[in-house]
Order: sequence, then structure tokens, then C-alpha cells
Amino acid sequence: AKKPASRILVNTGGSQGGTGASTGLAPAFTLGCGTWGGSSVSENVTPLHLINIKRVAYGLKDCTTLAADDTTFNHPELCGSKNDLGFCATSPAEFAAKSNCDSTAADTTDNDKLARLVSELVAAMKGAN
Repeated sequence: AKKPASRILVNTGGSQGGTGASTGLAPAFTLGCGTWGGSSVSENVTPLHLINIKRVAYGLKDCTTLAADDTTFNHPELCGSKNDLGFCATSPAEFAAKSNCDSTAADTTDNDKLARLVSELVAAMKGAN
């Protein structure tokens, strides 16, 4: 039978392994029952869960060029007719500005090639490449 699980113990006792004694998990006061049991956590509840920790995060990458700098998404052949757009939109603002053209690339789209490119992108996002 299929049941939801937030942790699976392999070759270890449930009472000691689930609380972290024999598995290397953080020591726990109790097991988090997960969202199925009404809890907000699916991990072992530790002293760190009882402290309100605030974190400050600084940007490490420029969000405006994030997609343009990623070679996984560098497929200019998906931009449609190069005469219409000239280049792919690399941000939502560029896309909105360029998307009001009056012609369409539907006539020149190779569906098989497009399907291969989509499959390649999905595989790259899943880490297969």
C-alpha cells in the first residue's frame, strides 16, 4: 500500500534511528509527524525549532541576467523569426516590450525540433545532463 512518508529508515531501528541516535540526524525531542499529522515539520524536532532565528540573505547573482547567463536556457532558435525580434527576451520586461509584434513564428516552427529542445531542457533541469 502507498503511504506518505517524510523519512525512511534503512537498516536501523525505528526508535533510535528516527530520533537521530543511530542515523546521524540531529538529536530530537520528538519525531515530527509531518503535515499529514498536523505538524509544521517533517523532520526531527530539535532545540533549534524552539528558537526564533532571523536570517539576512544577500543576493549572490544578478537577477536581471540570471536566465541570460544560464547556458541551459540559451536557445535563440526558440525566439521565433530572427527578423521579428532580433534576440530572445532575457527578462519579463524585455518579453513584454518585444511581444507586441504583429507577425508570428508559427509558420516556421519545427514541432519535432521544439519537442527535442523542451525534452533537453526538462532533462537538464532534472539533472540528467
